[in-house]
Amino acid sequence: MAWVYILRCRDDSLYVGIAADLEGRVRQHQEGISSSYTSKRRPVTLVYTEWAPSMAEAMVRERQLKRWSAQKKAALISGPVIFAIEFKVGESDYRRADINQVWDYALDLKNFHKGSHDAPIVPILPCRTTGLVPERCRRHTVQLVSRGRRYRVSSAGA
Repeated sequence: MAWVYILRCRDDSLYVGIAADLEGRVRQHQEGISSSYTSKRRPVTLVYTEWAPSMAEAMVRERQLKRWSAQKKAALISGPVIFAIEFKVGESDYRRADINQVWDYALDLKNFHKGSHDAPIVPILPCRTTGLVPERCRRHTVQLVSRGRRYRVSSAGA
């Protein structure tokens, strides 16, 4: 039995490692005696763990994760994100009622769908007419706070 883990360092970099004794290994990182990389970037925070049935399988997964981009690792760490999208096709703008509707969809998912209780839900309201994306839609930003983290999603326009 082994663990694959990801630490977030003081400089916001991510460190991927493996351990048979996860608690002991994280303690070594905190004390600065296990890795020259993390010893220079303390304190570190354990942000992700994954169990592996053997050390060999943990090493394969560690190697895979180390090759991932920072963005891909961030997506893994944040876990599942659910997007509640209310399309306004053929609309040139959106109204306050449209914004309230997409928030209502998001809250319904959060409160009444068991699989969505612990996942961040991001309401998105794209509006678009043929070839035109109003300035108001282009700059529309949605913020959601979940599990103490702030998620920000901006529509980029067409």
